[in-house]
Amino acid sequence: MKKNEILLFIIAIIIGFLTYYILGTPNMNKTLTLTSNAFTNGASIPAEYTCDGENSSPQLSWTGLSSDTVKSYALIVDDPDAPKGTYVHWIALLPPTTTSLSKGISGNNKNIPSPAKELTNEFGNTYYGGPCPPNGTHTYRFTLFALDVPIESIQIKAPCTADAFETTMSTAITAKALLTGTYTHAH
Repeated sequence: MKKNEILLFIIAIIIGFLTYYILGTPNMNKTLTLTSNAFTNGASIPAEYTCDGENSSPQLSWTGLSSDTVKSYALIVDDPDAPKGTYVHWIALLPPTTTSLSKGISGNNKNIPSPAKELTNEFGNTYYGGPCPPNGTHTYRFTLFALDVPIESIQIKAPCTADAFETTMSTAITAKALLTGTYTHAH
């Protein structure tokens, strides 16, 4: 390398470090925890929250961020074990003051209160569709994203998997929490 190239390389590194410290750390540096009183992380989802039961949405709650630092939340429930690719069971966009969802808040003939909104899932519905794997035991992901944009700024094509949402909205995501549960359909 020539002296000029080395000097430019060193300047670029210094500018990179200064930009990092002046603008702050990248997104996803905050802690967010998602839990449910219906099941623990990695455990079996009770039948009442599935197609074999009431098919009602489970209670969920989260901690770690205040409404001062969040403009909205997005909750996506999907099944990455589905035979034809990840299957989306629920998408809910929630206001920043929301820190929990009660059992059965979503489902046929039920609605999450405004200004929250539910988007179309793989069943073609705008409400929770519980686990109902066609074969074997599947793992269901309940992924919660904290966003620095309001609900009306979220532009995604539904149904949208958690992975696709993370790719599409990556610059707006400030934190992410994951709760998983398993279920085997009683055929």
